[in-house]
Amino acid sequence: MHQFSRSPNWPPSTLVSNSRRKEAGFSLVEVSLAIGIIAFAFVALFGLLPTGMNVMRASMDIANETWIMQNLNSMVQVTPWKSIVEPGSGFQSEVYYFDEEGRLVDTKSKPSQGTGDAERRLYAVKLLVDTVENPAEGVSTGLDLDGARRIVAAFGNYTSPKARTFIEGLTEPQQLTAVPPDIEVHTHSFVIARMGSAGE
Repeated sequence: MHQFSRSPNWPPSTLVSNSRRKEAGFSLVEVSLAIGIIAFAFVALFGLLPTGMNVMRASMDIANETWIMQNLNSMVQVTPWKSIVEPGSGFQSEVYYFDEEGRLVDTKSKPSQGTGDAERRLYAVKLLVDTVENPAEGVSTGLDLDGARRIVAAFGNYTSPKARTFIEGLTEPQQLTAVPPDIEVHTHSFVIARMGSAGE
């Protein structure tokens, strides 16, 4: 029959060493190495921040431009045909300004009188009217369709003086083929057709 003592008789030296182990922490070398590893990781992450911000801004621009194009398309659909095709009409000379959420703020000819509305301008958009060629089996014929027009929307960042000046100075679609390399301009287009009478 075995007998067990209620409390083992640990040597005093063992008790002292165990208590010292419990009180022991990281050494200065270990702390320095940990800080160095963390700092190296953060430097790499900080280097990715500009790329991430550019990607986020590009995604937001694409989403806003899509929303703006839907609104402009709806506006053009209810515009009289004569106002669209006449070169001197206000339709082709107007510049539309939108905020960061793709909502119309005001226009160049009718600026908003609201407080702070000018600071909300982010996109400057100019609509240009181009002809639509009548193709014949994929071959260019040089003949234009009288009852159809291509609407080209040129987008520029309003906060960029060069882009804003370029957008506001556009008068014809051919100018978009020679955009300076230091100016970022996005273009979208859609085709409309005359469905009513000739006077509409």
